[in-house]
Amino acid sequence: TIRVTKDGRRIPVSVSVSPLKDAAGEVIGASKVIHDVSEVIASRAALIREKELLATTLASIGDGVIVTDAQSRVTFLNGEAERLTGWTSEEAAGRTLSVVFRIVNEHTRRVAENPVEKALRLGNVVGLANHTMLLRADGAEFLIDDSAAPIRDKDGTVFGVVLVFRDSTEQRKAFEARERLAAIVEYSGEAIATKNLDGIIQTWNASAERLFGYHADEIVGKPVTILIPPERLWEEEEILSRLRRGLPAERLETLRVAKDGRQIPVSLTVSPLKNADGEVVGASKLIQDISDRQRAEHQRQELLAREQFLRSQAEQAGRIKDEFLATVSHELRTPLNAILGWATLLNKGNVDESAATRGMDAIERNAKAQAQLIEDLLDVSRIISGKMRLDVKPVTVSPIVEAAVDAVKPAADAKAIRLDITIDPVANKLRVDPARLQQIIWNLLSNSIKFTPPGGLVQIKIQRTASAAEIVVTDTGAGIKREFLPFVFDRFQQGDASMTRKHGGLGLGLAITRHLVEMHGGTIEADSKGKGQGATFTVKLPIRAVTTRTPADAFKDSRYPESTVSKSPSLTGFTILAVDDSQDTREFITVALEACGANVIAAASAREAFDLFAGSKPDLVVCDLGMPEEDGFSFIKRIRELPDVQGGATPAIALTGYVRVEDRMRALEAGYEMFVPKPIEAGELCTIVATLVDRNGKT
Repeated sequence: TIRVTKDGRRIPVSVSVSPLKDAAGEVIGASKVIHDVSEVIASRAALIREKELLATTLASIGDGVIVTDAQSRVTFLNGEAERLTGWTSEEAAGRTLSVVFRIVNEHTRRVAENPVEKALRLGNVVGLANHTMLLRADGAEFLIDDSAAPIRDKDGTVFGVVLVFRDSTEQRKAFEARERLAAIVEYSGEAIATKNLDGIIQTWNASAERLFGYHADEIVGKPVTILIPPERLWEEEEILSRLRRGLPAERLETLRVAKDGRQIPVSLTVSPLKNADGEVVGASKLIQDISDRQRAEHQRQELLAREQFLRSQAEQAGRIKDEFLATVSHELRTPLNAILGWATLLNKGNVDESAATRGMDAIERNAKAQAQLIEDLLDVSRIISGKMRLDVKPVTVSPIVEAAVDAVKPAADAKAIRLDITIDPVANKLRVDPARLQQIIWNLLSNSIKFTPPGGLVQIKIQRTASAAEIVVTDTGAGIKREFLPFVFDRFQQGDASMTRKHGGLGLGLAITRHLVEMHGGTIEADSKGKGQGATFTVKLPIRAVTTRTPADAFKDSRYPESTVSKSPSLTGFTILAVDDSQDTREFITVALEACGANVIAAASAREAFDLFAGSKPDLVVCDLGMPEEDGFSFIKRIRELPDVQGGATPAIALTGYVRVEDRMRALEAGYEMFVPKPIEAGELCTIVATLVDRNGKT
């Protein structure tokens, strides 16, 4: 109750009234014990206030709170606990915790141990195992984190448990996302690192370790400049400046330095890192090794350059081919025009004897020129295909030189050019292919005569120098421009290739000469003091040049304009079967062989020839290879299938315009004894025929 003090203060008191009795037991009054209870009331009010504050606090915190008694019965749920469990405090009061707080393992769905019971059993704070899931009353599910602690009185006796738990679903998702991101970064195939705004490396993944050779514990905390070549430090200053200004990510291709000192070409992508307030606090770097890409790009550039070069070469080759074909056409048509023109005039018979003689000379001269052009082309083909061979033997040089000089003398006489020959006796013996040596000398002399003006001089000198024989051809002709000297021995190259040029030719003679000289192990050089000052060609051949002869080269046809046949052989008493689909060729063979006394039977086809063969029993067959319906290969095979008594062994010559090495081998394999390319002179044809019939004992 309340009592009033002398000074008027109202004092809360506790009054205990006891009766006073006399000896007889009668109540005669009362005694009062009065206690000042101000402090008790204040303490009680404070306790109430604390309970209210606690209740308010528990209700307002973000975690769920459940309080139980010592028998694990619910005595209190705050608002968050009500939301997460789906139970109100009134509904849950007095219920066992396992009914209100249902938890299972998120993976196995097995019921998890109640944390309150565990706290009561162990008497200390406990937490749930990972992957615990709370099942709400309405079926909703939450991943939770929790802890339970026993509540003790003053003497330490446990009289309840407080359980605190929270919904960790979003937190777990964020954590797992961070873990996945960290794993992606760590095991990414690209090198990834981060740094702060001071350029200090903060993180370093496994790919960065592989790329640069630094382990994370070696480089994290070190300045990023450890990776930058000294001459590129300005790049880092620019990157940090951009980051501090909040500029967006950038990408550059640059160089970085590995631990072993190697400089690695990289593609660097720098992105700003921001904190929760959006402030830039550093940067992440994606670093790609572009060595392979740069190599591929370099290779692509090389291939592109090569393709452009080859295309340029092809275009140039196309132009050269067109120019060459035009030149070939001109050089072949020019003598052909003279041949055809004079042949037409002679055929009409309206020319006098002097003109007829000049015409015959012109036909012969131009036919030989045309034959030489064709032979040069064939030589080039042999050179390109690698099928040219040498027949090397000991020879005396002077007769070869004289034969070459005799061949060019008519051309020299026509221009009043003097030929001067000097042969050193010590250089008169060589081991060479005589036919090819004659071709070398003839080519050089012909070239000098062609470019020397009338009344000039051409000298040929054979001399010994150390272990080599020198063939020096000097002229007083047009000379060679200094800039053209390096190309004078190239195929199809001419000092003047225009339509207004003074001198004809295909530009092959000197190229063939160089190749023939080199096949002998020698060298050839050209020199000239300039235009109009003549030229000198020097061939050096080793004294002992050794090359083996192949069986395919056993028979060498004539390649030179002058026939070496001085006297036609006698073929009297021999019967020759001539087979060619060209009437002009048949008549030529007939006239040439009959002039030597042979009896010639001509056939225009293989079928006609085979029919004539049995009745005529010829001593020798001269047959073309390329004929309609049945070719010369098939024809000779049919002959060879006959018994010897029926002429199956009759010797045969293949006379053809197909002059490839493979054509020769095919003809010999088919059954021909000799392979003779067209064109051929009459005397040479008679000599070959006589040689073959004599070889077979038909004398």
